[in-house]
Amino acid sequence: NIEADHLDHFGDIEEIYRAFLGLAEKIPEDGILVLNADDPRCRRLASERLKCRVATFGLVRPADYQAKWVRTGPSGSRFVVCKWGREVGEARLSIPGRHNVENVLGALALCDGLGLDIEGLLPALPKFKGMRRRFEPVVVGPVTVIDDYGHHPTEIQAVLLCARQLVKGGRIFVVFQPHRFSRTKFLASEFPPAFSLADVVIVTEIYGAFEEPIPGVTGAWLAEHIARGTPKCVEVEYAPTIEEAVEKVLAKGPSEGEVILTVGAGDVYKVAHLLRRRLKGGLQE
Repeated sequence: NIEADHLDHFGDIEEIYRAFLGLAEKIPEDGILVLNADDPRCRRLASERLKCRVATFGLVRPADYQAKWVRTGPSGSRFVVCKWGREVGEARLSIPGRHNVENVLGALALCDGLGLDIEGLLPALPKFKGMRRRFEPVVVGPVTVIDDYGHHPTEIQAVLLCARQLVKGGRIFVVFQPHRFSRTKFLASEFPPAFSLADVVIVTEIYGAFEEPIPGVTGAWLAEHIARGTPKCVEVEYAPTIEEAVEKVLAKGPSEGEVILTVGAGDVYKVAHLLRRRLKGGLQE
């Protein structure tokens, strides 16, 4: 997707789009550009006059490569890969999330464009078990603790959709560490809907990543903003430090069948590992 990101380098979304366009224009005639047909800015890029081949993939809109009959669950996904409307074969993933169906479909489209036999690649897909800090289980037990690097609202929403498949009526706790002052300010309006699937959201102080603070843009400010923009059933609190975030989570009494997510690109993963020490058999000591 082409979305507002890396705003410490780009001024706005149009500048980001122009950077993608500049890259696409450098692809030679015998190259290929693979784009997500479900993203409006990718569709705009596909309509540009480019010298390379353009292939599209998607789950919703018409595309060269599509995933049909998608079934997702806590242990993974299954879907049928179609190329130009023809079924290629069934793909099985060992990683959860509809967004990973999109990721795999895009990768298969690229492999096909490079001349690889994508039907022959399908048996290898279940062997991929994921990677560190991408929906990574830190505690697996009655209470599950999962760590994820996602810090953009779209990524957070995707993580929460995955977590919802794990819980059956229980709560989802999110400890979120905002990343960079400029990103937090620019994306502030997109955070409340991203957290609408959570039950408890604990916002830590912003991880500046060498940026200078912006007056008024703080973790407490973002927590208030999220609280105003999410349903009343979502509890939102502010914890200035990692240690306080741990205590706030434990004070809520996470119980069997519930999930705790630590989300962010900074050092919020420390919360997950501190919780691992404080939880015995997945339940609080």
